[in-house]
Amino acid sequence: MQVGNITNTNYLYQTGSAVQSKTECSFEMSASIEKIDCETEGEFLGITMIPEEGQSMVYGMRAMLPKESTASNPIVQVVSNLEGKYEVYNIEINKIDPENATRMEMFALCSYEDKFGEGTGSTFGSFHTFRVYEELASQNGCTKQIKEYDSSWEQFQNEKVNWVELCNQVCESLKNSKDTEILDLFVKGKRLQELYSKYAKNAEI
Repeated sequence: MQVGNITNTNYLYQTGSAVQSKTECSFEMSASIEKIDCETEGEFLGITMIPEEGQSMVYGMRAMLPKESTASNPIVQVVSNLEGKYEVYNIEINKIDPENATRMEMFALCSYEDKFGEGTGSTFGSFHTFRVYEELASQNGCTKQIKEYDSSWEQFQNEKVNWVELCNQVCESLKNSKDTEILDLFVKGKRLQELYSKYAKNAEI
């Protein structure tokens, strides 16, 4: 994954004060996710792509706000067409725990926050900031994969990560940079931290 137009990102991150601990991962089924037969009428929120290694075609998935979503019980539908398979998932936003969440859950959460919260202010949406921070953490060895997956989609759907810890590690490494673009990324990371804190305290276990 490319990191936008950020220059010298590898150098700046590797020479920062990165935390050495590894981000914990787990694989239990998320309580927030329910697979359903078909999507319902709703409002488009966002889209993301999941490239599969060794394949030229890139499949996308979109986040939708279904009509049954309410302010007290927000729901985001994630609709996938991976490999031509139509799949729809309802994700209850209030049940997402950023300290133990899948990428699919975080895509739904970021899409919802861009619509109804403040998000990170990124031109490409909060989930773009999320993916940049994930890539930076991976480059610095702050994440570890403890299970092999057959596809990027399977990992996107199932692997749980402590995104709060990961974001904290990247922010710590970027905070002393004098590069204006890196500092802008640091500010967006602080906004990610604020977004996570809204849900990490209230997620239903």
